[in-house]
Amino acid sequence: MAESSSEPAAGAVDQDAEIRDLRREIGELRELLIGMKRSTDNMDSHIGFIMGAYDRYSNALEFVREIFLTIRTRLLPGSEVGALE
Repeated sequence: MAESSSEPAAGAVDQDAEIRDLRREIGELRELLIGMKRSTDNMDSHIGFIMGAYDRYSNALEFVREIFLTIRTRLLPGSEVGALE
């Protein structure tokens, strides 16, 4: 008679190890994807902050630019500043 063994066959052990490895890899990929999503959320937040700051100060910078151009073109004709164009 054939001897019965309580140990699993070699193929079953290999499959179990492969399944464990795949589960571990899936878990690592999941963590990587979660990290990437958080990173892009942070980037969106930073971009929003920068655009908000730009919008807030762009009018003031445009005003200063207009003052500079007015001074350069009207008040300082023939000077070095007027010749910058």
